[in-house]
Amino acid sequence: MDEKKPSSIRALTDLLAEMTERVVKLEMEAEEAKADALNWFQNWKASEARAEDFDAKLAKELEEHAKTKKILQGLLDDIKEGELMYGTNE
Repeated sequence: MDEKKPSSIRALTDLLAEMTERVVKLEMEAEEAKADALNWFQNWKASEARAEDFDAKLAKELEEHAKTKKILQGLLDDIKEGELMYGTNE
């Protein structure tokens, strides 16, 4: 056997070590990707919950606004009716 040429066992051992290193690296990358995906999903769900909460608050505010507008419109109508019936105080 030539001393400079690696033996078949040595070549297979080196190849197996290289393949093992690649697999370990890919597994780590896969775990990182899974963690990133999970974080993204959790952030998305939290954002969705905040948006739903905002929508509920906005709907409540709009409802309150509509009630206030109706009351003010009624008061304005009463004032206009009073002015028509009794004239203005100018």
